Order: sequence, then C-alpha cells, then structure tokens
Amino acid sequence: PPLTHDYHPRDIRLVLENAGIRGDKDEPGDWQIMLERMETHRRKRIDVVIGAGPGNRDTFWECYAAVDKSLPKYDRRCYAHVVMGSGSYKGLVAIEYWYAYLYNDWKTVHEMDWEEVVVILGVNRKGSEIPLACGCSAHHGGYRLRWNRVEKVDYQGNRDDKHDTRSIRFTPFLS
Repeated sequence: PPLTHDYHPRDIRLVLENAGIRGDKDEPGDWQIMLERMETHRRKRIDVVIGAGPGNRDTFWECYAAVDKSLPKYDRRCYAHVVMGSGSYKGLVAIEYWYAYLYNDWKTVHEMDWEEVVVILGVNRKGSEIPLACGCSAHHGGYRLRWNRVEKVDYQGNRDDKHDTRSIRFTPFLS
C-alpha cells in the first residue's frame, strides 16, 4: 500500500462519529441512533466513511483524509484494559491493548478492524510485576510467545532488549 496512507491506530470516535449505514438518509454523527437502526433493520455492516466502501481503497483514503484534516481531534490512540487473574490464574495480570485500524487493504480487504495485544505479567518474590508472555489476536486465531522471545523496539524502531515496558512498544510476531 502507498506510504501516504495512515495505517496507524486511531481514536474509535473517528469511526463512530463519521460512519453511517449505506442508503440511510441521515448524516453521520449520532452513533447511538445508527446502532439502534442497525439492530432494528438487522443490518450488520456500516460504511466507516460514507461513500467509500472497502472495494475502493483510493476513495476511502481521500474521504478519510478530508475528515481527518477537518477534525483533528481524532488522535492516534491505543486502548488498554487490565484484568486480574483468578482461580488457576491467580497472581497473574493481563494487560490488554486494543487498536482500532480504519482500513485493511492487504489480504482480506475490509474497513475497520480491532487488533489486540495482551501482555501477561506475573509477580516475583519482591512483589514486583514481571512480564511472562505476550499474545496477539488474528482473524483466525492468535499467537503467544514467551516474553524472552518477544522482539522489543523503542519508539524510533530500534531494538530494545531491556524489559522496561514503560518505554517500548511491542512488535511480537514480526521477526
């Protein structure tokens, strides 16, 4: 794909506030009404950007760029959720990182996709959390690696072999 397109994860409000149901007469913006109509009319699909379905990549990116320039409030964003283990997982902590991507024009062309990375932490004898493993979701399953096998890079893309999770981003399954 052209490098001029923005393949970074974005604020989900960009989708919710600009998406619509194909053929619906209302302007996009009220996502609660849109979801109610989807349920009422048993619709399963929305247009992430009105007038640009998944089959027309260039039109999609042109419409998206116009929305993005006119409404700069939609930052690049990652969402996180922390889950404390219980039962046989007691003592473990899972940090889920969720990313909303607007468009996938690789193998399976489609609009809007959630991607997920999970970091599993244990607790050492001193009571500090230590990373144990990392998991990554995919369309047909997922992947998991022990922490010592996860490739770590800093924000400039340089390899970072330190285990300081505050200063790295994860690219666990690319190498």
